[in-house]
Amino acid sequence: MIELHRLDGTTLFVNVTHIVTVEVTPDTVITLFGGDKLRVKEDARTVCDTTNAWFQRFGCPPVVTLPPPPRGNMPDDDKED
Repeated sequence: MIELHRLDGTTLFVNVTHIVTVEVTPDTVITLFGGDKLRVKEDARTVCDTTNAWFQRFGCPPVVTLPPPPRGNMPDDDKED
């Protein structure tokens, strides 16, 4: 289980094997098997990173691969000099 926080700040523990989706809306929404939805303070990347870390502790490969977050303005490769 991973520790997360509801929007009111209370702590909850989520069984990572029950997570179906993690959505980015104004809040992070986690959908569990059975259709229950949880809104949490943590951003989606943190939820995914925490979930992957949990699986890696047991020698499993990451269940989610995310691209690295953008870092400022990237040069436009399509521009001609």
